[in-house]
Amino acid sequence: IRLFLWTKRLTAPFHLFAWGILLWCQLQTVESKSYKLYSSSEIHVMLDEWKVKYPALVRLTTAQEAYGLPTAGSAYDCPFYEGGGCPNAILTIQDYVMHPVGSKSSNALPEVFWSGAVHGNERVGPTVVMEAALL
Repeated sequence: IRLFLWTKRLTAPFHLFAWGILLWCQLQTVESKSYKLYSSSEIHVMLDEWKVKYPALVRLTTAQEAYGLPTAGSAYDCPFYEGGGCPNAILTIQDYVMHPVGSKSSNALPEVFWSGAVHGNERVGPTVVMEAALL
């Protein structure tokens, strides 16, 4: 599964807060976390959960729905997807309450693009993007 994440339309204080948290975490002497690579099915479940749990912050679509692009891989790669192959998930994180879609403030905010598709079949990319989004 290829995961694309936009951190578009979050307020500037939120970006500063998020980067501050990242810096603070780097400076702390805490036990390291063990990571495991997420499967395409696990990522699919997590994204669907976020969509339901955070409707004011998260929008989820796929490149297939948004742009009519073909899926990647085969039905074996993403058995949860009925279209065969793997959909390319597009998760947009935005403060939709403060900056509704189409509003002047929404259109003025910067976009940041994170891609988990470093080399297509490398499994670490989607996991890294998911872990970063969890912050």
